[in-house]
Formats: sequence, structure tokens, C-alpha cells
Amino acid sequence: MSSFLHSIWWKRCLGMTLASLLAGCGGGGSSGSRNDPPVSTPTLSGPNVQAVRVSSGPAGLSVRVANLLYTSVKVCEPGTSNCQVIDHVLVDTGSTGLRLLRSAVNLSLPQVQAEGKPLYNCVQFIDQSYMWGPVVSADVSMGGSQLDGQQATQLRIQLAGATGSPAAPSDCAQDSLTANNSINDLGANGILGVGTDRQDCGTLCEDVTNNGYYHADHGGGALMGIAVPRTDQIQQPVSQFSPHNNGVIIQLPTVASSGSPSATGNMIFGIGTADNNQPTSTSVMAPNLWGYFTTEFDGRVLTKGFVDSGSNGWFFGTTASPAYRLCTNAPQWYCPTSTQTAQATNSSVNGQTSSVNVTVANARDLFNNSAAYAYSNLAGPVGDPAAFDFGLPFFFGRSVVTALDEANTPLGQGPYVAY
Repeated sequence: MSSFLHSIWWKRCLGMTLASLLAGCGGGGSSGSRNDPPVSTPTLSGPNVQAVRVSSGPAGLSVRVANLLYTSVKVCEPGTSNCQVIDHVLVDTGSTGLRLLRSAVNLSLPQVQAEGKPLYNCVQFIDQSYMWGPVVSADVSMGGSQLDGQQATQLRIQLAGATGSPAAPSDCAQDSLTANNSINDLGANGILGVGTDRQDCGTLCEDVTNNGYYHADHGGGALMGIAVPRTDQIQQPVSQFSPHNNGVIIQLPTVASSGSPSATGNMIFGIGTADNNQPTSTSVMAPNLWGYFTTEFDGRVLTKGFVDSGSNGWFFGTTASPAYRLCTNAPQWYCPTSTQTAQATNSSVNGQTSSVNVTVANARDLFNNSAAYAYSNLAGPVGDPAAFDFGLPFFFGRSVVTALDEANTPLGQGPYVAY
């Protein structure tokens, strides 16, 4: 297993101005309606519920973003009432742990020590980016009307882009990778990873020194890989809640085919632990040992299917299919000559199968609707021809359940994704 996460956050057309975004994804063509009303779903209430929203992004963002699902987290200095609410944190069911930009945090959070040395963490994404920074301890709260419904105390989180930190080692900051150190890099103030893993590395980093994730600072910029017990690794925050700690349910409304200005839904903590989180899903996809299910699509069998709210489109490879032509001058998106509707059939190791309708519109035309930020039909190619990434468009109009590894739920033991 490489140090790359099998789950991906794809930054498509992020990092461009609005003008270059439109031109870069093809330019010209018909535009969608610019008068679509905001689309939302009734927000539930309760100590285990909080709102999630697709919107235009955090203050200070100078680039246009698309299909990024945000929420807020309350972070406190451990054991104190000195707290800060951080908004526009990306909700990512495809990764594990809370990772905040240091520039967004105005608190003094103690750095975790490993064998008496300051501990640092690296995570790499297959979109050719990485996050690097100290592992710190914080009390983190979410849920309820005041973000105080559920709390994880002494939670291990990462602060990315922290000034004064040693430079990322070469096995983290490889030549082909870019750092997510600012809101314009990330499109958010941080990432809330609520995936199926309880830690970002697990037993590998307990047993292996040069694991690629954890490094100890020996002073003077000298870093060495270090084995770290799971209790000091970056934790999936929901796993530390009580009693709603076996997974999350994300509910989002449908959106207009031309895109919508926003979309508001619910993130519910716990699966079957309260009246408001009883699962109704019929398709339960259990991952194999590598974290994937099988997807049949476009006449091919893809062995790396996965669901990931942190990806901002449908992402899949083609065998030069003329139906999914790349956008001129923006090959990170598909620009079909007409909207394509196809079916993906998923099958998992537990014997279950399900079919998902996939609609792909011309990205150039979608982005021409300058008022829109939420799209159900935005798609692009993936770097791995065996992969199918069911990104945020998959979540619109669904209630999607993500169960933690080894967690007991009414739908069986995790890990799984159900819908």
C-alpha cells in the first residue's frame, strides 16, 4: 500500500479566476438558466445533526469553486472554554480526520509529542496535492444548534501550512505534488474526513517507522519517520463521539440540471442510534480489502469503485469513448456534445448489487451559469483507468450512509457505504 489515500479529493478547475474557468473549460456554447432558485432540504434538529451546504466558498477565496460540500466545526483549546467556530470546512467521506489550515485557526493548540519529539503528519491525494503540518490536540464539537451536541475531547488533528514548521520531507512533498496551504489551494478552511477508517493510517503506522504519514522533528529541520500508536494518530472525529459514533448519514436535495446557486442538507451523526438516524437504505456496499467495490460502466468492469463526498464530480476513465469527449483546453472535465445518461452497476464483496444513473452534461455549459455552485451532472476523467469515483453529484437526492470500520449498525457491521 502506498502512502496515497485510495480515496480522493479532486480539485477540478479550482485555482482559476471565473473568466479563465469558463474559457478553460471550453468557452462559448449555450448557457443554463441563471434564475434557478436555491434548492434545499429541511434541516433536521437534534444534538447529532448539523447543516451541510454547497455554496460559493469561504471569505477571502479568490477563485470559483464548484460542488464543494461545507460545514462548520467548533474547536477549543483542550479543557478550556477558549473556542473558535471554523466555517467552510470540506465534508469528505473519502478520508479520515480533521485537517485545518493554520491560517484559519486563532487558538493555541498543543502539539502532540512522539517519543519526546514534536509530531508531524503528511497526507497525499491522488489529485497530486498534499497536506503537511503538526499533529495537535483539540476539543472538537459538532451537532446541535450551537455546535455543542457532540464532542471529541483531546482529538488529534492536523494544522496544515503552519508557519515555523520544518519543511515537508521529500517523501511527502514530491516534485509532482502541490501543497494545500491556503484557501485558494484547498477551496476551504480545512477538511473534515468522516470516512470509514478510524485513523488515517491504523496498524501500518503502529508497526512501520517509515510509513510516509508520521514524522518526528529532531531539531534543525531534521525529520525522521516514526511509528505512532493509533491513539496519537489523526482520528476520525465521529468515532470519538458518544453515543452517535458508528458513522454518518449525509442527506442532500436534488438540484436543477443547469446547476443551482446552493444546496443545503443534513449531516447526521450515528446510524440507528436515535430516531432521526434510522437507515432506510437498500443497497449496502462493503469494500474489499483495498477499500473498493466493483463498478460496471460503459461496457467495462472497473475494480476500484468508491463513494466520496470530497470529490466534486463523477470521475471515471474511458477508452477514448466519443460520448465523453474532453473539454477543449481543459482536459480535466468532460464536454459531451449532448448530455449523456448511463447506468453504473455496483457489486460488493457482500454479494449486493445496485444500479446508479449517471448523467454527464457539458462542463463548459454548466460553468457558464455563473450563479451556480451545485451540479449533479459534472464529470471528468480519473487518472486510474480502473477507478470510478462516485463524487458529490452522487449525493444529490440521496441519503448516503457511511459506516465506520468494525462498527455495529442496523445494516450490519462496518465498513460500508449504503444508499
